[in-house]
Amino acid sequence: AAAGLGPFPDLQEMAIAGEPLNVDDLRQFQRLCVPGSRARNVYGANEAPYIATHVMRHGDPIPPEGPPLGRPDVPGSV
Repeated sequence: AAAGLGPFPDLQEMAIAGEPLNVDDLRQFQRLCVPGSRARNVYGANEAPYIATHVMRHGDPIPPEGPPLGRPDVPGSV
């Protein structure tokens, strides 16, 4: 988005990891992506295979404090 690219009509899911997903990121996602697409907020340490994830769907209200960190997403769990 910062490079002036987009919109992205074929993008179905975007995962943000390494940096916190913030309100501005979600606004860009809403502006550049299409209904039905998802933004996944992924957080986890590099040293362990455990992550927390939260999915925001295009059109979901954007919380003023930013998206939640999410629930644990443990590989191999049901």
